[in-house]
Amino acid sequence: MAKKGKIVGSIICGLVAVGAVVGAIYVFGNNQQEIQQDVPPNPPVEKIQLASVQNLQYDQESALLTWNDVTGADSYNVSVNGEVQRVKNTFYPITLTEHETEFKVQAYDSTETYIASEWSDPLVVTFQQENSLVAEVNKMAQELTGLPLRKVLSIHAEGSNIYTAGVYGNSKKVYTFRTKCDHEIQSLEDALNSDHTNTSVYRVYDSKDYDMVSYFLNRQDRGNGYSDQIQDLVRHNYRLDFVTSQAYEETSTTVAIKGIMKASKFGDTRYFSVDVTMYVGDISNEEVKYTSAVEAADANEMYEKRFVEMTGDFADYAQELDEQLHSNQETQDYGMSM
Repeated sequence: MAKKGKIVGSIICGLVAVGAVVGAIYVFGNNQQEIQQDVPPNPPVEKIQLASVQNLQYDQESALLTWNDVTGADSYNVSVNGEVQRVKNTFYPITLTEHETEFKVQAYDSTETYIASEWSDPLVVTFQQENSLVAEVNKMAQELTGLPLRKVLSIHAEGSNIYTAGVYGNSKKVYTFRTKCDHEIQSLEDALNSDHTNTSVYRVYDSKDYDMVSYFLNRQDRGNGYSDQIQDLVRHNYRLDFVTSQAYEETSTTVAIKGIMKASKFGDTRYFSVDVTMYVGDISNEEVKYTSAVEAADANEMYEKRFVEMTGDFADYAQELDEQLHSNQETQDYGMSM
């Protein structure tokens, strides 16, 4: 019996010991939970503010506001006289229509990883003189549509219709507007002062940034390299250049140049509102479609949809625009003189 009692006693002692261990573990676990609950949460990570935009500049010839890229920014808020738009590039196309325009730019991160920067120092651009023909034409062209005006390509009158061409919007569409008037337009001043409520979009094209103009003016076939009226000017020893120009795709097989052409020789300067179309074939390689294809286009398949000489104050406008855009540039000689 004594041996059996020892065994029972050992078992009881063992159970007590196990219970003590389990109790200790339970208490330890509860203490751990209490300790973990007492640990404060990690403090929030303080966001870094983006650096301010630097080197804000406006180029009148290209009609572009530009600035330096800011690390961490994926877009920018652009303030033009207090009106703000957001862009994803480090440039903003705008043709000025006000005498003074104030620009400010703010770096922005749409992922909210960074805080938007402070606004840049303002850039105030004083444009052309008040009441200049260029300013008046730009103002009228801007009022024809709610899209941002990149540049005016040309303006001329045919009978009682005013045709205004320009490049608009961030997608750089070429628009031609036709304004119908109740009388024959005699001058640019008359065109500017006419009622423009009867204006419709005459044509819309996709513009191209390829260097069509230089390829066009450098065509090697001097004997038969240009359309009829251009060839006639070359034959009479005029040197040709474009004051304004824009390439655009008219169809899947034709490209064109719209703008104002300048013809000059020995102090005699003439300006033409031109729209020249060239058949270049169905070329799928974008790198050559608007360059070498234009240079190689058959002159017999080149069409002057419009080639109107600008006279009176229309010519004054073209000259003022020419002087404004190219007064500080060396005129390139494209070898157009014969």
